[in-house]
Amino acid sequence: MNIPKSNLVYLDETGCDYNETYDYGYNMIGKRFYALKNAYRNKRISIVAALNKKRIIAPFVFDGYC
Repeated sequence: MNIPKSNLVYLDETGCDYNETYDYGYNMIGKRFYALKNAYRNKRISIVAALNKKRIIAPFVFDGYC
């Protein structure tokens, strides 16, 4: 299949949560680390965009998950 480079479109999605936490912590050697972490999902922002001919086209931002 031969597709001209001018017709190629690269599409990507990313997002972030408002309640993201670290998956690690620091403590004295040999001591267990305890921490509080939210048990529920909070708001999430998702972003979708496409790239064609070195231009970003169709950027789209929305609340929620893909």
